[in-house]
Amino acid sequence: QLHDPVAIAVDAAGRLLVLERTAAEISVFEPPRIPDPPPAAPDPAELLAIDREDPAVPTLVRRDRFGGAALARPEAMAVAADGSIAVADSATRSIVILESDGRLRRRLGQDTLRRPLGVAIDEASDAVLVADEVLRAVVRLPRDGSPAEVLVRFLPSRSGERIAAGPLRDGGEGVMPLRQPVGVSV
Repeated sequence: QLHDPVAIAVDAAGRLLVLERTAAEISVFEPPRIPDPPPAAPDPAELLAIDREDPAVPTLVRRDRFGGAALARPEAMAVAADGSIAVADSATRSIVILESDGRLRRRLGQDTLRRPLGVAIDEASDAVLVADEVLRAVVRLPRDGSPAEVLVRFLPSRSGERIAAGPLRDGGEGVMPLRQPVGVSV
């Protein structure tokens, strides 16, 4: 049974990772085993229910749980190409980097972040992008521990909503109507 799931991701091995806030851990589910050949699809007109006990229906099997000692209040996670897992932890004000087996690799951003709520991996620059609610910014944290860089800062406007100021793809500066950073994606 899952407790307060807040994020899901799939790693390169096909495992489903579920981040549980209350338990402060990641549940790992193996990919479903689909029989070969797969069962024939039922006629939708005849389908009344799916039996959870039917062996022909693929199910997820929890194989592992990890993160408990390393995580305090996980908010979001992202999986890198190398299988490592980046978890935004608002209680420790950091990004927790775990190995694919759950061992702690390192923490990033403890001296920069205030309330990280969103996280994404930027493989091209080998960095973690973080949406921080208190800083009102998207922050780039190099995975090697180099100094953080604010990519976008959210500023109050006259109307009370926030606008984001930062570099645009064409290299210029610009503003966008945004309210509060709670997620980020690459």
